[in-house]
Amino acid sequence: MIASKLNMPKCIWSIEYFVCSSQLTSVTSTLLFLQVIIQILGIDHMTSGYGYVLLFEGIGTLIGAPVAGKHSNILQEVMKSQS
Repeated sequence: MIASKLNMPKCIWSIEYFVCSSQLTSVTSTLLFLQVIIQILGIDHMTSGYGYVLLFEGIGTLIGAPVAGKHSNILQEVMKSQS
């Protein structure tokens, strides 16, 4: 494998793969959001519609991480109580 020939850990290659794949999905979702916004609101209101999409993505990012952490803690407590 290339990683073993370069004496680099394999985890570096997996991190690069993750970064590339997340960028690809980010671009794809942005293009799809624009298509949906144009179909729903029309081309005249595309900028404000995209602004609202970004606003709700930001709110989801702020709220999502603490909710996921709380969910993980609750799940770990349930798993400990069952064992």
